[in-house]
Amino acid sequence: MNKFITIDMLNIYSIAVVVTVTLTEFFKDIADHVIYKLFKRELPTKYFVFFIALLIIFIPIIHDKKLSFESFFTGIINAVFLTLASMKSYETVIERAEDKKKQKKIIADNEKQGQEEESIME
Repeated sequence: MNKFITIDMLNIYSIAVVVTVTLTEFFKDIADHVIYKLFKRELPTKYFVFFIALLIIFIPIIHDKKLSFESFFTGIINAVFLTLASMKSYETVIERAEDKKKQKKIIADNEKQGQEEESIME
């Protein structure tokens, strides 16, 4: 189980997106609470996601001791892409879950209405 996620796996884009979304969701409430206590302001989600994405991008670079101007510059650009992809994938998952919930409610309402109509006809 110690090989569930490795540092080398963070170089895979899809894994980086999943890890970014997961860590953001896990730590967002804590970060909001701390920022609000310190600055009496809310932390915009996109900035927190970007911070997590920077960590995800730079941990493998630092681990492999390959930090250079080029890797620093491209790492920031990659973190922007990772931020946008993570935020959009989260939005898509939430939208689909809400759509399914609405569909189930419509089906349940239609079944209830059908049962009511049947009882009236009897």
